[in-house]
Amino acid sequence: MSSQNHQNQIERVQWYFDIEKPIFCRPSFCWQTPELIAQASNSGALGVLSAGLMTPEELAENVGRIRELTDKPFAVEIFPEQKTAFDEKKFELLNKALRPVREDLGLDDPEVPKGIDFEAQFKKILDLDVKILGVCLGGLREPYMEALEEKDVRIYGVSSNLKDSKVLVASGVKTILAQGWGAPGLRSFCESSVTASAIDSLTYFSELNRALKIPFVADASLLSEDAVKAALQLGASGIVISDGLINTSESTFPQTWRLPLSYFSDGASEVNSFAMGRPSRSLYTGILEAIQENELPVLDFP
Repeated sequence: MSSQNHQNQIERVQWYFDIEKPIFCRPSFCWQTPELIAQASNSGALGVLSAGLMTPEELAENVGRIRELTDKPFAVEIFPEQKTAFDEKKFELLNKALRPVREDLGLDDPEVPKGIDFEAQFKKILDLDVKILGVCLGGLREPYMEALEEKDVRIYGVSSNLKDSKVLVASGVKTILAQGWGAPGLRSFCESSVTASAIDSLTYFSELNRALKIPFVADASLLSEDAVKAALQLGASGIVISDGLINTSESTFPQTWRLPLSYFSDGASEVNSFAMGRPSRSLYTGILEAIQENELPVLDFP
């Protein structure tokens, strides 16, 4: 891609999402807040609310709060409908095994998880007149895309491999958020296996630059200026900030972890299926180690 064409793609991202800077601020749903999303948007970037695990009521509350704090564009990101059945036996076994840990910490037993009501979630998004929607862990079926098109919703799709990206483009997605294997959070793959998707981020970006005509935004835990430059040189039309938002005052990330985090090595996080019930990159904590070593059952996502 020529430098002029690349610049055009960057400007296309800024125009499409109506943002001043081609930057997506995408904190983990574990430590995001409406204040963090709004502040990101107020800075000229695109704040992203991870709403995939929210009830319609929680979604409305968070969107309402963000709108109180900013009049700038922000995105809501969801998961397409998930068909996983809840395994009550697994839940009881895991709950029993972790009870001593919770007692030491003074925590109550968790409530039985409820499944995601995607239809109610999607209807709430339309009712709230959300202007930018992100889809992660697959694309939306045609009726949903048509409903979004009628309301002129701008859509991006999250993908961790070229095959998934092409399917998202065919569905009508206009920008790909390219989630490299080094990025935090859930791995997004549907058309390829986990192992086939475990490619180097820079290789993945090069493939997207060669094969796609729409822009892609690089998400690979870019924590240095050199890493950002490398992604842009490989054709990325923007970048994602995720881990870099942990130490903001608006983040709910535990204060006791903030300072040690800056001294962690590259092996402090890993891709595993213990944290979320499907491959995801997360800090490898004592809880995850105990689950793995004792071969405890893991609930399937979500």
